[in-house]
Amino acid sequence: TSNVATLNVSIATGASPPLPFAIGVNPLTHRALVAYQSTNQAMVLDVSDTGGVPALSSVQVIGGNSSLYSTGAKPAVAIDPKLNWAVVTPGGSGIIAMVDLGVDASPSGEPNGRAPQIVADLAISTSVQGVGVNPETHQALLTDPTSGRLTTFSLLDNSVTTVALPSSGGIFSEPGFGA
Repeated sequence: TSNVATLNVSIATGASPPLPFAIGVNPLTHRALVAYQSTNQAMVLDVSDTGGVPALSSVQVIGGNSSLYSTGAKPAVAIDPKLNWAVVTPGGSGIIAMVDLGVDASPSGEPNGRAPQIVADLAISTSVQGVGVNPETHQALLTDPTSGRLTTFSLLDNSVTTVALPSSGGIFSEPGFGA
């Protein structure tokens, strides 16, 4: 049998609170980022396993009044495990954000603990939806179904390369296109 941990977290209240839409988990640090739909907030969680019992705890809300993080209706999340960064696409409205998922200070023996924080943003297009990260090269592959382009972004040197995809009649028509 397996143990299941449940944590109810809320970043807003009211008649229409934001809905969690996408999640990425770092298998090395056990940090996760939950991207909320059509808001400027995300939640960083610690999903560590302590002694065979899953521990799930809220670490920090990211975003808020920051102009460096925003999401639309279909955000996506990809994780670079070695950098411990999440790349979050806007999914229809906003900018691409890179979030350092942070590290605990003393429990893991890490002398230099740090809180999660937004470390960079990238304004390629607000319609970027899909994202994937190559953990060996630290390259993010970003897909934009509106423009019909694939874009690579280096998390190491900030270089950007765009590749146009073949289209039919000038319109790229692949629904649900993801990296």
